[in-house]
Amino acid sequence: MSLRSVLCKGLAGFTLIMIASGSMASAFAAQEEEKHARSDVKQESFSSASSKKQDTIRAVSIEDSKAREFAKLAPTTLMTFEELVGDNGDYEEPTAYPAPDTFHVIVDITHQVVLVYKKDAAGAYTVPVRYMVCSTGASKTPSPRGVFATGKHKVRYGLFVNDGVYGQYWTNVTRRIYFHSLLYTKKNAKTYTTSSYNNLGKRASHGCIRLLVPDARFLYYHLAPGSTVEIRKGSKDDIYTAKIKEQLIRPALPKERPDLVKGEIPNTDNWRIDTYLQQYPHIVAVE
Repeated sequence: MSLRSVLCKGLAGFTLIMIASGSMASAFAAQEEEKHARSDVKQESFSSASSKKQDTIRAVSIEDSKAREFAKLAPTTLMTFEELVGDNGDYEEPTAYPAPDTFHVIVDITHQVVLVYKKDAAGAYTVPVRYMVCSTGASKTPSPRGVFATGKHKVRYGLFVNDGVYGQYWTNVTRRIYFHSLLYTKKNAKTYTTSSYNNLGKRASHGCIRLLVPDARFLYYHLAPGSTVEIRKGSKDDIYTAKIKEQLIRPALPKERPDLVKGEIPNTDNWRIDTYLQQYPHIVAVE
């Protein structure tokens, strides 16, 4: 074999080795690129999941903030069942009230809410004070519509003689129509009627306006005789009031009746009986 042949064969072998090495390098590079791509996908997926989690946390935080802001006007939305139906044992009668023109109270029959407003700087009743869920008169025993001046008669915990049931914190609206709490079969909060609690937000009474206990208590102490109460039909197109109603949540009825001991009921409301009159410039004494 000549030297030239050997060189040719050697060069051919070297070329084959080079080609093989190049192919292996390309394959290795492709594998590395694929690994990086998979890593990028995993990282992107992780980042996306993390972002979604943060968005969820942020949304929950915003909703919680909104709920707490709304609760300033509707404190019952943060209360326990016991506080909403119990008897706090306080039977101190009002000695004075904010002046009769302090509040304008609206009872909306369509949406089954009570809205309390005070005056703005221009003297119009546009500043919300308190929102409440209610039950107005059923279709066969409707609540009267119109604008009324509240009467003097109030009852802390009384018997509805015609019906044989009790209610807390009565405030007279007109004639035999009152604001009052849900109903009880005895003068004992543990005997609350489940229907009067469950029916709040629906037309269900004999004409009076039923409320949760803390809301009835608020009106009992804040509405002087002569305060204005407007009972209106309302409208399904009233989106503002519908939104208020939607947010007036409360605990579900417990499966077992709690032991509602008089005087041992929590009080988390946003006003206190011994100081609330201090914020009002004009008050009137009870006659």
